[in-house]
Amino acid sequence: LQVLHVDFLKQENAVSHHTREFQTSSPVFRQGQVFHLRLALNHPLQSYHELKLQFSK
Repeated sequence: LQVLHVDFLKQENAVSHHTREFQTSSPVFRQGQVFHLRLALNHPLQSYHELKLQFSK
């Protein structure tokens, strides 16, 4: 299983995180708040797949 593309849904998350006015090409998330993202994978995700996300500052 490979990740082909990650969409951090910048516009949608900016509304809930109150960051629409930030002038940056990167998404801005508020610590401790839920955010959404969309992954494009090379195969459908199955229950036996293990998906790990690692974020850093």
